[in-house]
Amino acid sequence: MENIIIQFLKHHLGNKPAILGLSGGVDSAVVAFLLTKAIHKKNVYAYILPSAITSKQDINDAKQVAKILGIKFKIIKIDNLLKQYLKTVPNIKQHALTKANLQARIRMTILYSQANLLGGLVVGTGNKSELDTGYFTKYGDGGVDLLPIGHLYKTQIWELAKQLGVPAQIINKAPTAGLKPKQTDEQDLGMKYEELDKILIALETNKSLAEFKNSNVLRVKKLYKNAQHKLKLPPKPTGLKPGVFDANPRVYPGGLRALFIGRFQPFHLGHLSVLNEIEQAGFAEVIIGIGSSQYAKQPDNPFSFNERENMIKQVLQITNYKLPYTIIAIPDINDDASWVRHVNKLVQAAAGEYEAVFTGNDWVKDLFEKANGAVRPVHKIIMIDGTAIRNMIREGDIAWKQFVHESIQEQISTGLENVVFNI
Repeated sequence: MENIIIQFLKHHLGNKPAILGLSGGVDSAVVAFLLTKAIHKKNVYAYILPSAITSKQDINDAKQVAKILGIKFKIIKIDNLLKQYLKTVPNIKQHALTKANLQARIRMTILYSQANLLGGLVVGTGNKSELDTGYFTKYGDGGVDLLPIGHLYKTQIWELAKQLGVPAQIINKAPTAGLKPKQTDEQDLGMKYEELDKILIALETNKSLAEFKNSNVLRVKKLYKNAQHKLKLPPKPTGLKPGVFDANPRVYPGGLRALFIGRFQPFHLGHLSVLNEIEQAGFAEVIIGIGSSQYAKQPDNPFSFNERENMIKQVLQITNYKLPYTIIAIPDINDDASWVRHVNKLVQAAAGEYEAVFTGNDWVKDLFEKANGAVRPVHKIIMIDGTAIRNMIREGDIAWKQFVHESIQEQISTGLENVVFNI
């Protein structure tokens, strides 16, 4: 868990400064700890942005995190900005939710002003529980460049915080967005995070919901549905081909076919989430192209084409994947210039035309955009790193299991172990 996030941050930040809003809560503390493991602490800039309703405890906790890690921090009170805004636009004074969201949006503008000055990226602190339920402010705390813990539920954040050495009082205090007096997350959400996370996981993995109160299940489903507009880019008319237009960058007209390319070494939950996204986007069918298909029994390519194909089929069957799909082999060739033509020939022979490409690989993305991106949009999906999963297995770190469907864990572990000991 920790290693994957650190690699993610290293990859996306490089030598750029990280701009972080430090609230005194466990999420921002965890991100701060991870940042100092991923990049030099001199490149981490923390901003504590209290309002009149921010507790002294939260401010002190935020300062303690910065001091423990040795990172630069600055306290900027937002009350004067908030008062001036309400003076300029007085009709929102009596609307509590609008005022609350305004605080988050003011904080976002401060963080981005500093990112502009420093040439850095704003690193968000939202977790999966918040993202899935929409428990964040659109273009407020949701306005960020990176979401390093966006794949972890709140209950997982607490566990990670303990592993990282986050101070106990930060882990144990009631989570709050800090936008209203005496506000707590669990009060707003209507249930404890422990139950919320269990329901979200059951929904995502198509498991039984019988153990939960029906009212809580219905509430979570409603929250999830209402959150979708916060998780997508604004709609725009995008021509996919003459006469066909996209109503949303991630929503496609019915009848179209998507191509999803990966090595799938191994097939993991990041891949499954992309396939689910393709289904939700309105495609009628998906072609799954297994790259480097000719390799097997190698440290970086341990699984054969047939083994990878079987993994994918098994998981999609168990999770009741709805879209028709075709799995094809895409062997490597030693010519980047003709690689896309090579792929297109294989795809068209096996399944026909496709209208959009999904991949987690920068090299694949670049080649497709150079060759035919204007005709077929190319979506680069940020996913779990297969290399990190393989390394975790080899190092005996059982945390890898949370990133792989349980139905294929034994197959992956055994297959990788055989490769490691037979090199």
